Amino acid sequence: MKTPYYTLLERAAGSHTWTIEFGDYSRKVVEAEMRDRRESDRAAEPTERSTFRVIATDDDTQEAIDAAVTNLNQLAVNAVIQQRGTIR
Repeated sequence: MKTPYYTLLERAAGSHTWTIEFGDYSRKVVEAEMRDRRESDRAAEPTERSTFRVIATDDDTQEAIDAAVTNLNQLAVNAVIQQRGTIR
């Protein structure tokens, strides 16, 4: 089994999609980066704050990470469509 690769994702306020922000082989390093970004984000108005998430992939290639993020974004879009009936 390959070593997992951890990626920090950000979803900006008002957005339905996740973007890649940071990655490392150490989950602790990625979680520390997430804490730093959350701390910086606290200065923003609550409605303007981002959401952060850590994902793990079995492959560290950009293609594998992009595929995982695309899948996550598609799930988010589908959830919004089910909830609202459309994307705005």
